[in-house]
Amino acid sequence: MIVNPAAGGGKAYQCLQATQTVLDAAGVRYLAQHSKSLIDAGRLAAEAALRGDQVVAVGGDGMAGAIASAVARAKPTGDGRFAIIPAGRGNDLARTYGIPFSSNDAAKLLLDGQLCAMDLIEVTGADGTQTTAAGSLYVGIASVAGQIANDFRLIRGPVAYPAAALRALVGWKPAVFTIDSVGSTPVTGAIRTPDEFPGYGVVIASIPYFGAGMKVAPNASPGDGMLEVVLMRHAPKLIFLRVLGMIRNGTHVKLPQISTGRATDLEVTCNRSMPVGVDGESIHIPFPLRIRVIPNALRIMAPGSPDPASPRP
Repeated sequence: MIVNPAAGGGKAYQCLQATQTVLDAAGVRYLAQHSKSLIDAGRLAAEAALRGDQVVAVGGDGMAGAIASAVARAKPTGDGRFAIIPAGRGNDLARTYGIPFSSNDAAKLLLDGQLCAMDLIEVTGADGTQTTAAGSLYVGIASVAGQIANDFRLIRGPVAYPAAALRALVGWKPAVFTIDSVGSTPVTGAIRTPDEFPGYGVVIASIPYFGAGMKVAPNASPGDGMLEVVLMRHAPKLIFLRVLGMIRNGTHVKLPQISTGRATDLEVTCNRSMPVGVDGESIHIPFPLRIRVIPNALRIMAPGSPDPASPRP
């Protein structure tokens, strides 16, 4: 079990203690380690995966994504085993797979859960910089809002994301995005590539949720080897406020300013510099971005086969 001490404003320690109580009662052997950074968490995860351990992330989405990626790299045949004890602000990966937010209940899954296929998203920048996402990657107003939310000091919890989105909207400057299937299987759906458009951004996801339960990609199905692509085209800011009001339940995709499609391999660029959001973390990686799905990269412990249409915690 790898713990992010900063997750949830210190909530991770409480989640760890509750998990240890369940495992101790069951007589399970385990090792708990505190990470100093996401890089350190990845190193610890890789070492554990190579030993054949089931690796558990005790933290939020950024921590979970870093650990899942490290497990997949250490076990490239796809047999790495991964689990989550949700302890962050968003917990969207746990939400997707139906993992309970209660630490006691999540810990019980470590004992009797089922291993489900899990895809990852590989991102390569123009300079060769590479990173991996477990849930979603986004460029535009969502990535700017994510950086604002991470910088908040007084606003905590899930409410930080809508507050950050409103602040990002007020200061938003026009941007032009381009997506291209770069010779891979063409995107299916309402999107045709190459596509250059002014707008608010691009989301590429393997799970339906981001930003603490916002159903940004309602048609995404984890573990199916496909990426859901969501384009947010130009509209007056008042229209985008409507998007923010509808995104919680995924009905925003019905608006004419939103286009969706599915792909396995894409190139994305923007006409100006901005952060890139990866599983709730903000990174700076130069455009164009080459993005591809890594199908069945590892296995995640969950209640059963995920169904994005079913109710989530």
